[in-house]
Amino acid sequence: MRIFKIIGGGLRALFGKQRAEQELDEELRGYMETAVEQKMRVGTGREEAARETRIAMGSMEALKEQVRDVGWETHLESFLQDVRYGLRMLRKNPSFTIVAVLALALGIGTNTAMFSVIEAVLLRPLPYRNAGEIVRVSSTWDRNGTSSPPDFFDWRDQNRSFSSMFAYHTGEFALTGLGEAKRVSAVMATSGMFSTLQAEPMLGREFAAEENRKGANHVVILSHHLWQSAFAGAPDAIGKTVQLDSEPYTIIGVMPADFGFPLSASDAYVPIGFDDKVMTQRGAHYLAVLGRLNGGVTPAQANDDLSAIMAQLRKLYPDKDGKWGVRAQLWSTALVGDIRPALLVLLGAVGLVALIACANISNLLLARATVRHRELAMRRALGAGRSRLVRQMLTEGLLLALLAGVASLLLAHWALVAIVRFGPADIPRLASVRLNGPVLAFAMSVSTACALLFALIPALRSSARDTAGLLRTSISPSREAGRLRGTLLIGEVALSMMLLAGAGLLVRSFVGLSSLSPGFDAKDVLTMSVGVPDAHYKNSAALQSYWDQTLTQLRALPGAASVAAVTPLPLSGDDFSSSFSVEGRSVPEKDEPSAELHFATPDYFRTLAIPLRQGRVFAEADRLGAARVLLISETAARMFFRQGDAIGQKIAFGARGGYEKNEGEIVGIVGDVRHFGVDAPIPPMFYVPLAQAGMDGVTIVMRTQRLPAALTQSARKIVQAIDRDALVAEPVPMETLVSASLGQRRFYMMLLGGFAALALVLAAVGLYGVISYSVAQRTQEVGIRVALGASRSEVVTMVMRQGLRLAAAGLAIGLILALLLKSVLKGLLVGVSATDPATLAITALVLLLVAVLASYVPARRAARVDPMVALRFD
Repeated sequence: MRIFKIIGGGLRALFGKQRAEQELDEELRGYMETAVEQKMRVGTGREEAARETRIAMGSMEALKEQVRDVGWETHLESFLQDVRYGLRMLRKNPSFTIVAVLALALGIGTNTAMFSVIEAVLLRPLPYRNAGEIVRVSSTWDRNGTSSPPDFFDWRDQNRSFSSMFAYHTGEFALTGLGEAKRVSAVMATSGMFSTLQAEPMLGREFAAEENRKGANHVVILSHHLWQSAFAGAPDAIGKTVQLDSEPYTIIGVMPADFGFPLSASDAYVPIGFDDKVMTQRGAHYLAVLGRLNGGVTPAQANDDLSAIMAQLRKLYPDKDGKWGVRAQLWSTALVGDIRPALLVLLGAVGLVALIACANISNLLLARATVRHRELAMRRALGAGRSRLVRQMLTEGLLLALLAGVASLLLAHWALVAIVRFGPADIPRLASVRLNGPVLAFAMSVSTACALLFALIPALRSSARDTAGLLRTSISPSREAGRLRGTLLIGEVALSMMLLAGAGLLVRSFVGLSSLSPGFDAKDVLTMSVGVPDAHYKNSAALQSYWDQTLTQLRALPGAASVAAVTPLPLSGDDFSSSFSVEGRSVPEKDEPSAELHFATPDYFRTLAIPLRQGRVFAEADRLGAARVLLISETAARMFFRQGDAIGQKIAFGARGGYEKNEGEIVGIVGDVRHFGVDAPIPPMFYVPLAQAGMDGVTIVMRTQRLPAALTQSARKIVQAIDRDALVAEPVPMETLVSASLGQRRFYMMLLGGFAALALVLAAVGLYGVISYSVAQRTQEVGIRVALGASRSEVVTMVMRQGLRLAAAGLAIGLILALLLKSVLKGLLVGVSATDPATLAITALVLLLVAVLASYVPARRAARVDPMVALRFD
């Protein structure tokens, strides 16, 4: 009899009674035990009992599979019913669907776009094999963290943490002999570069160790792009000679098309080539260093290893290495630098926007659920359980999220196009931002999370009420529902207040920085970088003759008011620093101060309107053979000559000075220049006459009497006519450089400002929706009040009071949250406090005005209610 009970239970499950599968298992086990006992008792034997048990087991397993299949089919059909019903409901309410999808798409789209930036800049692995093993090794005294050649070779040869290590710096060459001189970007590196990056040339070979020496380094590896453009991809390019800066270089290799270093592709890769003199200059720091860790070695262990080596070097060379340290850091982390906190702040901001959008949709669904309460009651009365109602409403939420997710991808694409186009060039890998697999997975996850978040509260609340209560209740909302919608609205306003406060603080900071003078007048100034091949000019006199001729002809251009030359140009990203000593002051070499060095012509200060504070500027007589002279900035005078006795002091520069005779007498003090950016500290600066330095590359600055762009082509032609192999960069207005120096801050301000504006709009829509719905549900009450003599102004005041009460509560909470921004915005604000009262007050006022407007529109509509119509309202 037991077997029939089991089969009956299975059949009941098969035909829809859905008996639990574990119950079948329990029945089966019970039958098996009983059958064995009975067979043994009557002496049938264990084998026959086991055979019958196996037969029963096989029958039940087949039956369980059928039950399982029917269960899945039932669930699938039920789910499809929910989807079809949800689609009908969305189609029946197009205005609700459009508003909900658009609001949610804005929240998801901004999150997707911002995550795309985070993924490209912070999360995506570097485009090299096992990139997590690549470490940047940097010195820890100067701002750039560069190394000297002797220190690099000591690190490379003495460490126990790296499998390979190389040093490099970047520059440009003039590629000649193939028609017009072409500007090519180049990486000058030591041997070991390609093994460290685990990259191999597709043709030829990489650098050999002996090519680190000067004289043996005239070999070049071409990028795939340069190989295609200059040699049409011919395999026999290996072994041919190209002219770089008018000197012959033998092609020894071609890199694959997908290789680029650093990060983006350079045109050529050349061995640095050190001579014996350079190998003694431990103060000449200009090399970046990368290494690949041995298996199992962490950056922290490598850091300890290198620190021990550096400690020995400080003892051996106290005068040169006495103030230097070393640090090992994952290259991916070093590249990002201080960008990471700002991007994470922006990601948090768009997360708040998504929460505001979810709160908005929840409010809409709560209002809609109140209207649908009779429908839900009927479904409960007809047998639908609470779980089925919750599932139905969650399915509708998922459908909304799916539609919003599709729309958000389009919005995210447009946003990313704008971000890539207008984003600052100094954010690494920003140009590679795209909608890829991880980003699409993120968008799907956010859509699903939002659906659950905004649909769950209305679903649980609507399904919790008893059927009889639902059938008896009129359409008027419950106080509980009103409180819930009000709570959600208060949260929206509070989060919007916090975002607006953050955006306002960034705007204040940016406006303050924009009003700062960079130390010169950038208006109507055109800049043009020019380099000439060393092979054409054998000494400093020949170089200066070229620059004199070039500047003379440029001054003759119609519209050129003043022309000068300088290197490095302020705000260009280049710098040239050197330690120095003051004659008559005894200071150990390791304690010598340092300053930025600039090489300029006499008209440079007049061209950029840099003021003279004391003494004189350079004269035409300050040339080779004349007494060496210097100018210093106000900050340098204040830092190094506190007695005010700078004029007449004689200065000797250290190994990084780089020009022929590293000494000079201070003859004047000029105004400060913000060389590293308007938002960066002002460095001490020394100026050397260009005519006494012998530089083969400078930036020409031209103050024009008309638009700078009008002289672009004429200036280029003059420079290239004097030397056809001269390397001339595209001219750039000085105002563009000033603007670009604030590029990152402008980028952060615009993004956070956009997110805050979006949050403000969503909060306004949410407030408008809540008040409008409240007015619609209180139509009868309003009609009675009007019938009893209430004036329209009293009705408007009554309705607006409700909206402004909610807005005020949100503002109060938002102000408290805004006070927490101090730690979040650290590093993004300059010249303004994170708790700036004026900014917080203006932000609160803006949000309050928006709340007034959002409340006034439905209040005005309520005041126009016809009492007779209102009294018939149900």
